[in-house]
Amino acid sequence: MPKYRNRSFHNLLVPQQRAGSSLLIHDQFTDTNGVHLHDHAVSPVNVPSATWTDVESVATIQSNRAYCSAATVQTCYLDTGIADALIEASVSTVAAAHYYSGILFRCTDSTHNWRARINYNSLSFDIVEVNGSLTVRASAYVGYSGGVEYPISVTFSGQNISATFSGTTTITYNSATMNQTVTKHGVYFRLVGCTVDEFKVSRL
Repeated sequence: MPKYRNRSFHNLLVPQQRAGSSLLIHDQFTDTNGVHLHDHAVSPVNVPSATWTDVESVATIQSNRAYCSAATVQTCYLDTGIADALIEASVSTVAAAHYYSGILFRCTDSTHNWRARINYNSLSFDIVEVNGSLTVRASAYVGYSGGVEYPISVTFSGQNISATFSGTTTITYNSATMNQTVTKHGVYFRLVGCTVDEFKVSRL
């Protein structure tokens, strides 16, 4: 059975590895429903033999996707061994206020990290810095629909961050001084029902 059967899509593109890059991690989250993300083995590609750390210990696998299974922010990451990277994923949120889903990068812990996220509060795509408190560094209205998966990507090198929603909307931030050498990247979501799938990390 195709993995995406019975799902809604809007311009869903399978994230493609950028020409000249080197794919280090590709996780399709294929596993038994209810398995905790920290017990899930990255597959089909795991060059650095990285393992998932789930800070809040509540993220699970559902329908072969990383799934937000509690009414909290959930920060989950892998140590990829590289601080500059291209990360791609397909993400969705529930159609309700305060629901977020996206890519986590340069993560020290739950209060010191960067995020590229979809935000149902404002139907926007955001670059967010979390340095004790949360600051939106770049944002664009994208008018997405709840319950639909969208491809997003983020490229970061030194102080420069570029994030793209559904292959069409790109936002940038060029003063990213926090955590420039941190090599832990992963997924982030808030509140039950948000998902992440097709997670890829490539060397620039």
